[in-house]
Amino acid sequence: MSDTTGEPAFLIFDLGVNVILRQAQLWQYNVDFGLDRGARDIAFSTSLDGISFAAAGTGVMTRATGAPAPAQLFALDGTARYVRVDLNNNYGDRFTWTGLAEARYAGAVPEPATWAMMIAGFGLVGAATRRRRTMVAVSA
Repeated sequence: MSDTTGEPAFLIFDLGVNVILRQAQLWQYNVDFGLDRGARDIAFSTSLDGISFAAAGTGVMTRATGAPAPAQLFALDGTARYVRVDLNNNYGDRFTWTGLAEARYAGAVPEPATWAMMIAGFGLVGAATRRRRTMVAVSA
């Protein structure tokens, strides 16, 4: 991410449906020639509509070393469809270029209403299939 205005950069992730979040897994920008470009202070916020976001936590990313490194874990708790990650600064002298390598959201479980719709859908498909088999058997 690049920003020449000096304003913090951010990423917004659309998870597709409302889910119950438990954890964010972030991998630091980890390239030998740009270790100072890795994100340092970050903030999470969540939203159901992608417009109004509520603070969901903050954290400090560990500086990259250039060697393979595991994900850094950050606790999240709540229901959201959108997750915003603010990259407030990096490990360099100037905030002109900051990055993350990868982001994942663990424990992203669909909320109960989504489960209910899915189960109802499976039930309707099963009922339609059963009814169709009965009609074919009678006409044979």
